[in-house]
Amino acid sequence: MLECESYSTENFVEDLIDELDASEESLDIDQINMKMLHNALLHGITPEQYTNELKLLVE
Repeated sequence: MLECESYSTENFVEDLIDELDASEESLDIDQINMKMLHNALLHGITPEQYTNELKLLVE
């Protein structure tokens, strides 16, 4: 779980879905990852927390 009251796992997933929908046919994983990491950092999430959350979502 993300450890930030203002940015929950649900918010993270919603943002990820929005980014994937916006990418339409051209899926640039690196660009989406940078946007998602940037958003997480703005909400006080550390890079380690971010990568751990991605790992949990993939499993």
